[in-house]
Amino acid sequence: MTLNARPNASSLKNRQPRNGVRRASANLSSGEFSGCKTETLTYRAAFARKWSQFIQENFDGPQQVAKAFHVDSSTAENWWAGRNAPQGWVIGRAACMPRLRWPVVQMMMEDEQ
Repeated sequence: MTLNARPNASSLKNRQPRNGVRRASANLSSGEFSGCKTETLTYRAAFARKWSQFIQENFDGPQQVAKAFHVDSSTAENWWAGRNAPQGWVIGRAACMPRLRWPVVQMMMEDEQ
C-alpha cells in the first residue's frame, strides 16, 4: 500500500493496531450481542420516561428545554412527551448547568438505590 493510497475494508479488518490492542468491534459478528438488544431497548424506553420526568420537574415547558439545550422545538417536545431520549452530550450539558448538576446526579442514581 502506498502512502497516499486509501486502504480497503479487508486490509483494515485484518491489520493489527500499533499498540497490539484491537478494537472490540473489529472481530464481532453482527449477532454476537443480539441477546442484549431487548435489555438495551427496554433501558432506552425507560430512560426516555426518566428524562421526560426530569425535564418536566426542572423546566416550564418544551420551549424552555429547546432553548436550554440548543435543540429544535420538535426534539424538545418529543423529550417532554417521553417519546425519545437525548444523546449523552445533552446529559453532559445538563450536568454542567449549576442548577441542574445535583438533579442530574440524582436522576442517574435512581436505579442504583
